Amino acid sequence: MIGGTGFSQGYDLNKNELRQDMEEGARMAGLDVIVNSVGTSEGKTAGVFVGDLVQAHRAAVELTRKVYITDAPTDVDIGIFNAFPEDTELVQAQKALNVWTGNLKRRIVREGGKVVIATASSDGLGFHSLLDVGSRLHRKVDQRKVMAEIFQNRKILVLSPNCSPSDLYSRYPKHVLIRNHWKDILEDLKDGSSSRTVAIFPNGSLQFTPPL
Repeated sequence: MIGGTGFSQGYDLNKNELRQDMEEGARMAGLDVIVNSVGTSEGKTAGVFVGDLVQAHRAAVELTRKVYITDAPTDVDIGIFNAFPEDTELVQAQKALNVWTGNLKRRIVREGGKVVIATASSDGLGFHSLLDVGSRLHRKVDQRKVMAEIFQNRKILVLSPNCSPSDLYSRYPKHVLIRNHWKDILEDLKDGSSSRTVAIFPNGSLQFTPPL
């Protein structure tokens, strides 16, 4: 997979200070060649890029911008966001919303709507060496600027067959609900209406939407 963030259309990676620092450090360490691959939603390979650490990365990003672009709807009643392939740990689950946070001007789920974050969390809660509980950088998911708007005025549900409420609330606010089974999510989504709109993102951590 290509390293780092910022493959949305119109985003200039060459102005990303964090990436510049990473690339400078890599050159100082003597890194000569990198291998980057771009995967598909079916687990196949869309492209492989080998070469200079900047040139090969940028070439992979250009393909990524074509492979992962998603023309998402706006103001649906229910949004289901799957974290795959970054779904092995609950600490990564919020990446399911990358398809939305990468372009907040496109309000995918209306205010008052419902958001489902789906993650297998096969390794359970997981651990983040920089952002974990007790670290200086730790914040709950809704306290991060790009997430705050999404978590306001919407019902948020997390589907995770391998995690408990205590796992969830170390990272999420108390109004978020966790469910271990899909059938329970379906019950939460019921409201008696027969005309609701639903958007499903099977690879929300990779998908991104074009500018409005």
